Amino acid sequence: MNTSSKNSLAVWIDGTQEYYTYSLDVNLKITGPTTERFIEIGLTVHEVEGAKKINLFCPFQIDSSCIENLGETLTKKPDTLGAMFNSTVSVSSDPTNASSEVTLNGTKKLHICTLGSDIFDVTPCENDSSLISINFDNCISKKTNNGSYYFRFRLNKLQGLHEEESGTPYWFAGKKEEYSYLDFRVNMPRSLPNSIAVKAFKDKLLRIHVFLLVDTSQKIVFGTKSPKDTRLLEKDDWKGYFPKKNKAFSFLHTEEDKAKIVAYHWKKEYSYENDANNDYDLFVKLITEKSNKKIILTAAIFTLIFGSASGVLGNYAFKALEDTTYPDALSKPNQVKKAENPAYDKKTQIKLSTQPNSKKTVVGP
Repeated sequence: MNTSSKNSLAVWIDGTQEYYTYSLDVNLKITGPTTERFIEIGLTVHEVEGAKKINLFCPFQIDSSCIENLGETLTKKPDTLGAMFNSTVSVSSDPTNASSEVTLNGTKKLHICTLGSDIFDVTPCENDSSLISINFDNCISKKTNNGSYYFRFRLNKLQGLHEEESGTPYWFAGKKEEYSYLDFRVNMPRSLPNSIAVKAFKDKLLRIHVFLLVDTSQKIVFGTKSPKDTRLLEKDDWKGYFPKKNKAFSFLHTEEDKAKIVAYHWKKEYSYENDANNDYDLFVKLITEKSNKKIILTAAIFTLIFGSASGVLGNYAFKALEDTTYPDALSKPNQVKKAENPAYDKKTQIKLSTQPNSKKTVVGP
């Protein structure tokens, strides 16, 4: 998230009730190019009587063109909807097309807003932050307590979601390590402007699910909370939900590629008997191992130069050893023979060869 001290999301609902209860589902894709990063918010409002506006404070700048409402997409993909809620689902559309009623596991009813992204109002705030608002009157035609209302939207092309740090390259392995740090916070008073913290504190967050989506080449090396579970993102259930233009999810649209996204899942439920606050925080350190052709080439060149230099230095060292330790013994072998055999003189160099059956006797030097 934002690297400043005010780096928390915040949620509150304006209306006539003293407080409202809600639940959050958050998908985070924080690494990769900016075009692949996003925060996906699923917000369930459990009582809507008197509710007028939902507010989401973001500690970063966001343009309204980067907000994508996913309600209609979900209602057209029951397999994805069922995977999202881990339930059996049936969908029936509202005649006004403002929402669809979804039945989970045969009993629980959920109204999903299916209008376009024009329902979002974005207001710039101080310190490069933004306020996203959803007006209930614009997106829900008939308010009823028969079930909860669910909004799901994606904030695309985000910057400042995490910090990165390059590690030491492993030259001979041809790879390097990169570290990513996620500091995710919701309704954290010390990480919010006071005027926002006061508004967020009045409502009650019943439960929060956080999903961190990472490439299979990444792994968590540290976290302030242990994940509830971890799984590979299922191709059949999520195909078509994530756009093809996001290359991180391109494997969903091909038959050959295997799953390449791992989903880490954290969950917290609030009782308000022991939880005085409705805040949440999660810090995670990720490590990514990357193959690097430049590292491989540099290591190969270094090895070649080192090997050549070692050969030249070895020859020089052996020559120096030869000249200093055994100067006569190694360079003048004939003199050694003379020293070892005093009788060895010029006369002994005369080679006499006689053959019994030979007609000639050859005498020569």
